[in-house]
Amino acid sequence: MIPVDSVLQFQPLLQPLAAVYSTPGAVTDEAAGYRDEVFFSPDALRILGEDEAPTDPPLRDALGGDPASYYLSQLRSPHNPNEDQLNKNRNCGPASLAMVLKAFGAEPPDLKNPGDTNEFIEKTRLAMGGGTDESVGTTVDMVIDGAVKSGLNARKLKDSSLDEIDKALAAGELVVAPGVPKNGNFSWDRFSGGHLLAVVGKTERDGQTYYIINDPYSTRDPKTGERDYGPHLVTPEQLSAYLTGPGAAISKPRPELPPAGPTVPGKGSRHEPV
Repeated sequence: MIPVDSVLQFQPLLQPLAAVYSTPGAVTDEAAGYRDEVFFSPDALRILGEDEAPTDPPLRDALGGDPASYYLSQLRSPHNPNEDQLNKNRNCGPASLAMVLKAFGAEPPDLKNPGDTNEFIEKTRLAMGGGTDESVGTTVDMVIDGAVKSGLNARKLKDSSLDEIDKALAAGELVVAPGVPKNGNFSWDRFSGGHLLAVVGKTERDGQTYYIINDPYSTRDPKTGERDYGPHLVTPEQLSAYLTGPGAAISKPRPELPPAGPTVPGKGSRHEPV
């Protein structure tokens, strides 16, 4: 809280930034006649050296990275400006895997234009065995095949439980999960058919646990007509309702240990190379 005397001292600098939420209104010369509580915008607080209210920490995925840094969309958008499959685009699987590949730094080495998301997704689709017809959907098993062909480790989760997803995330794996967005009551995606998206981490907000979702699809808002792209947070209940089967857990291969040489037995628990 800042005394009104200080307000008057900094008034020429703060007047454009001040936001007063208690009577009497704005900070002007009239403030000299009051001794009320005055509240300031974050910019004003920074100028005065006052701490502003704590904000949520930035999102971090299971790898410690920023999920927005590798977000891609299967639709033509700022996240995929060259997308050429404008009708019946069923690239949710390839786009989800492409995000995981990007997170692990495993993009296809033969991209003609490394910045072209459309080419990246199409190459990923081919690695999955999905062919060139982008109106045909893909499966979790195809995601696993594509991840392995792209140089990553991949496995199918035992079941569709959140416990399996939690174990994968804790082990540094990212999960491509199947489900129905409408069942999860996702605000940005109300698609009622089968879908694939990337579950990339967990976080806490105000005592509530959330999963971090990178969904390559977004339906239009019925009021604004806009689509809401980017990472989203969902509750455990929402994710559980979305899921329809076990997902693909994908990770970067661990460095292989060099082969051991011949050993001489009888020198304690550690055999020494000859």
